[in-house]
Amino acid sequence: MCIGAKAHIITVRSEKFASNLFSHLTIIMKTIILCGGTGTRMKEETEFKPKPLVEVGGKPILWHIMKIYAHYGYNEFILALGYKGNMIKEYFLNWRSLLNDFSMSTKDNEITFHNND
Repeated sequence: MCIGAKAHIITVRSEKFASNLFSHLTIIMKTIILCGGTGTRMKEETEFKPKPLVEVGGKPILWHIMKIYAHYGYNEFILALGYKGNMIKEYFLNWRSLLNDFSMSTKDNEITFHNND
Protein backbone atom coordinates (compact mmCIF):
# COMPACT_ATOMS: atom_id res chain seq x y z
CA MET A 1 0.00 0.00 0.00
CA CYS A 2 1.42 3.41 -0.92
CA ILE A 3 0.34 6.67 0.59
CA GLY A 4 1.24 9.98 -1.00
CA ALA A 5 1.52 13.09 1.12
CA LYS A 6 3.17 16.27 -0.16
CA ALA A 7 5.56 14.71 -2.67
CA HIS A 8 6.64 12.06 -0.13
CA ILE A 9 5.68 8.43 -0.58
CA ILE A 10 5.33 6.17 2.41
CA THR A 11 5.32 2.44 1.68
CA VAL A 12 3.54 0.39 4.31
CA ARG A 13 4.39 -3.32 4.38
CA SER A 14 2.47 -4.62 7.40
CA GLU A 15 -1.23 -4.12 8.21
CA LYS A 16 -0.40 -3.99 11.93
CA PHE A 17 2.18 -1.28 11.26
CA ALA A 18 -0.31 0.48 9.00
CA SER A 19 -2.93 0.71 11.75
CA ASN A 20 -0.34 2.14 14.15
CA LEU A 21 0.91 4.54 11.50
CA PHE A 22 -2.58 5.75 10.60
CA SER A 23 -3.52 6.40 14.21
CA HIS A 24 -0.90 9.19 14.28
CA LEU A 25 -1.06 10.31 10.66
CA THR A 26 -3.74 12.53 9.20
CA ILE A 27 -3.92 12.59 5.43
CA ILE A 28 -5.84 15.40 3.82
CA MET A 29 -7.20 14.45 0.44
CA LYS A 30 -8.83 17.15 -1.65
CA THR A 31 -11.79 16.14 -3.77
CA ILE A 32 -12.24 17.75 -7.17
CA ILE A 33 -15.83 18.13 -8.39
CA LEU A 34 -16.48 19.19 -11.97
CA CYS A 35 -19.26 21.81 -12.11
CA GLY A 36 -19.09 22.94 -15.70
CA GLY A 37 -21.85 21.55 -17.90
CA THR A 38 -24.75 23.60 -19.22
CA GLY A 39 -27.29 20.93 -18.31
CA THR A 40 -29.15 20.97 -21.64
CA ARG A 41 -31.20 17.87 -20.75
CA MET A 42 -32.42 19.70 -17.64
CA LYS A 43 -33.23 22.94 -19.47
CA GLU A 44 -36.34 23.72 -17.40
CA GLU A 45 -34.16 23.81 -14.27
CA THR A 46 -30.85 25.05 -15.69
CA GLU A 47 -32.10 27.98 -17.73
CA PHE A 48 -31.63 30.30 -14.74
CA LYS A 49 -29.16 28.38 -12.57
CA PRO A 50 -26.29 25.92 -13.09
CA LYS A 51 -26.87 22.17 -12.86
CA PRO A 52 -25.02 21.78 -9.51
CA LEU A 53 -27.52 24.17 -7.90
CA VAL A 54 -30.64 22.29 -9.06
CA GLU A 55 -32.44 21.38 -5.86
CA VAL A 56 -33.26 17.86 -4.72
CA GLY A 57 -35.06 17.63 -1.41
CA GLY A 58 -34.66 21.35 -0.80
CA LYS A 59 -30.87 21.40 -1.21
CA PRO A 60 -28.64 21.67 -4.31
CA ILE A 61 -27.33 18.49 -5.95
CA LEU A 62 -23.80 19.73 -5.25
CA TRP A 63 -24.58 19.93 -1.51
CA HIS A 64 -25.71 16.27 -1.55
CA ILE A 65 -22.55 15.18 -3.41
CA MET A 66 -20.31 17.02 -0.94
CA LYS A 67 -22.23 15.58 2.01
CA ILE A 68 -21.67 12.02 0.72
CA TYR A 69 -17.92 12.62 0.32
CA ALA A 70 -17.77 14.25 3.77
CA HIS A 71 -19.36 11.14 5.28
CA TYR A 72 -16.29 9.18 4.11
CA GLY A 73 -13.83 11.77 5.48
CA TYR A 74 -13.23 13.87 2.37
CA ASN A 75 -13.87 17.36 3.69
CA GLU A 76 -11.85 19.60 1.37
CA PHE A 77 -13.21 20.33 -2.07
CA ILE A 78 -12.00 21.99 -5.23
CA LEU A 79 -14.89 22.99 -7.46
CA ALA A 80 -13.98 23.32 -11.14
CA LEU A 81 -16.54 25.91 -12.21
CA GLY A 82 -17.87 26.52 -15.68
CA TYR A 83 -21.38 27.47 -16.80
CA LYS A 84 -22.79 30.13 -14.43
CA GLY A 85 -19.92 29.48 -12.01
CA ASN A 86 -20.46 32.86 -10.38
CA MET A 87 -23.80 31.59 -9.03
CA ILE A 88 -22.06 28.64 -7.38
CA LYS A 89 -19.53 31.02 -5.80
CA GLU A 90 -22.35 33.22 -4.52
CA TYR A 91 -24.15 30.19 -3.10
CA PHE A 92 -21.15 29.19 -0.99
CA LEU A 93 -20.36 32.76 0.03
CA ASN A 94 -23.95 33.15 1.25
CA TRP A 95 -24.78 29.51 2.11
CA ARG A 96 -25.43 30.17 5.77
CA SER A 97 -28.07 32.80 5.12
CA LEU A 98 -29.63 30.69 2.33
CA LEU A 99 -30.02 27.50 4.38
CA ASN A 100 -30.96 28.91 7.77
CA ASP A 101 -33.48 31.27 9.24
CA PHE A 102 -31.92 34.34 10.78
CA SER A 103 -32.83 37.43 12.78
CA MET A 104 -31.26 40.83 12.22
CA SER A 105 -31.16 43.57 14.81
CA THR A 106 -31.80 47.00 13.29
CA LYS A 107 -30.19 48.57 16.32
CA ASP A 108 -26.65 47.20 15.82
CA ASN A 109 -27.01 45.26 12.50
CA GLU A 110 -26.16 42.01 14.28
CA ILE A 111 -27.34 38.82 12.57
CA THR A 112 -28.30 35.74 14.59
CA PHE A 113 -28.65 32.45 12.69
CA HIS A 114 -31.14 29.78 13.73
CA ASN A 115 -29.93 26.34 12.62
CA ASN A 116 -32.30 24.50 10.34
CA ASP A 117 -29.82 21.81 9.22
